[in-house]
Amino acid sequence: MKTYKLSKEYNYVIYGAAFLGVQILTGLRNSGYNVNAFLDKRASELKEVEGVKVYEPQSYKSDNKENVVVIVAVTTCLLYTSPSPRDRSLS
Repeated sequence: MKTYKLSKEYNYVIYGAAFLGVQILTGLRNSGYNVNAFLDKRASELKEVEGVKVYEPQSYKSDNKENVVVIVAVTTCLLYTSPSPRDRSLS
């Protein structure tokens, strides 16, 4: 994975328009950075957050993909691991 230093040359997009995404938006704005969009599966109900348009992740398009940095702002992740054969024998 490539890491980036914040730069005004990048277009920032935040994946996740809930509390953490808004906190990141506020921090970026307070530091003089521009956030172009939020990506969130609830885009149809949210439409816009703090003046920033919300898009469905699969529908967002950027004119300049090379300068887009997506910041992931998701606090919950579901991880499913199937039990190993050994674990199944114990039940």
